[in-house]
This record gives sequence, C-alpha cells and structure tokens, in this order.
Amino acid sequence: MCSHYFAVSVAQMAWLLISKEDADNCNLILEVKAGVGGQEAMLFTAEIFDMYQRYASYKSWSFDILEYFRSDLGGVRHATASVGGFNAYKQLKYEGGVHRVQRVPKTEKQGRIHTSTMTVAILPQPRE
Repeated sequence: MCSHYFAVSVAQMAWLLISKEDADNCNLILEVKAGVGGQEAMLFTAEIFDMYQRYASYKSWSFDILEYFRSDLGGVRHATASVGGFNAYKQLKYEGGVHRVQRVPKTEKQGRIHTSTMTVAILPQPRE
C-alpha cells in the first residue's frame, strides 16, 4: 500500500519539475525528418513517427497528418502532424532533437551494424 503512494508521489514530483511555459496548453506541430543513414534512416523515421501516433492515441489526443513523404522501402523522408489534447505540448516539448539508432538494417546484406539518425521538432501551434 505504501509503495503505491510512493509511486504516485514520485510521478507527481516529476510532473512539477517540468518548467512551465505559456504555450504548455497549446496544441503542437510535430515534424520528423530522416537524417544520416539513407533508407535505414527513413525506416527509423517511420518507426518514430508511428510511435508518436500511437502515443497520441493512448493519451486520447488528436493526431492529424499534414504531410507524409514515403521512401521506396516504406520509410519516411519527412512527415508533419498536428497534435492536440490536454497538456500535449507540455509532455512532448523536450522530445525535439536528433535521435540515433544502431542496428543491423533491413537493407544490409552482410550483417554489419549501421548508425542512422533522424530529427524531431516540436513546435507550439499558433492560436488564431
């Protein structure tokens, strides 16, 4: 019983540590772009974009795809989505940056490990 209260308290403290901004209650624009790594980077970008889409669904947020440019192997070159919901920007504002994966790609014939990157941008959506 005490462990439940401890877990709830830790979660509440973590929520309080996130800095407050005027834009915290805004919707956001999510943009992903494939980086270094060719087709494998585009496959990685597709996985990350799908992850954000599933997370938005889990949180009961809206997720409207604005742009989606596919590669030949089913990856994503560039995609943009509008995400809206309670505290969506507050929860995702620190996700921006370069993300990296090291793995044996589906495109690799000899089993070597490659490093691929992609970028994520989280922007508050302007209010009209």
